[in-house]
Amino acid sequence: MGGYIHGACQNGAIVRIILVTDGNKHGLKEKRYAEFIEATALLGISSGQLVFWEYYDGGLKAGENRLFKQVEVEINNFDPAVVLYPHPSDRHSDHSVLGSIIEEVLSILPEPRSSVLAYRYLIHYWFFPLPRILVKDGSLIPPGKLMGLNHQWQQYILTPAAKQIKKAAVYKYRSQLKNPFLIPLLLGFIRPNELLENWSSCTENLSEQEFS
Repeated sequence: MGGYIHGACQNGAIVRIILVTDGNKHGLKEKRYAEFIEATALLGISSGQLVFWEYYDGGLKAGENRLFKQVEVEINNFDPAVVLYPHPSDRHSDHSVLGSIIEEVLSILPEPRSSVLAYRYLIHYWFFPLPRILVKDGSLIPPGKLMGLNHQWQQYILTPAAKQIKKAAVYKYRSQLKNPFLIPLLLGFIRPNELLENWSSCTENLSEQEFS
């Protein structure tokens, strides 16, 4: 979602990014944190806008109750107009757990916070993105299994300059780009568009066009 984050910063939005897990499954916590700070700085995010919750990588399922309360407190305190979060159907267990918890919290928010715009983003899924390579053109398309009347996908269009900034940010994740399984996944998301699925009673667009 680097392009959307960059655009929000350019438009003067107050952005807050929470890194929920520590990325330390392979002893890379400090390196992953440093890369995250470098990448988000390119998008226009200062270190003061970053929050680290330091859950063990791969361990969100075990900490669901604590995570629920932490998400609830965060949303009530920050009072966001828009929330971007992992898709509950993401094949990565941490992403799936976090997405489900965020939607559970959003579903019980009292007025006026219940009007927050909620958008899911997808990273890990079968045959997504396609192709899993760095391509000059070609837009991201939602997976076939996640398309239909019960899915409201929208696309955020990146300017050529924003796409280049996103590309530079992706290349800051040097430790992940050493992984032969992650290289095609990360590079496959450097496209002219980004996909977000609307999970909100409000059908207002993100300022770009609905995917169809």
